Amino acid sequence: AGVAPQIWNFSVRDPAVALQLNKVVGKQVQLHYSEHRGLPTSCFADTGYFVDRVTLVSDLGAKTP
Repeated sequence: AGVAPQIWNFSVRDPAVALQLNKVVGKQVQLHYSEHRGLPTSCFADTGYFVDRVTLVSDLGAKTP
């Protein structure tokens, strides 16, 4: 509540990360990524940003018993 969604284009190389992203569509997430400036996007991806980890924001404060 009170936070506007941000649209941000990125690429995913790992199929497992892509599956995780599909499971959390519409939820608030934290994405870990690396930026590769100057990388020829036509060869490697659609963007210079590569997401390699997804965490649900609600899971960030969760404690395990």
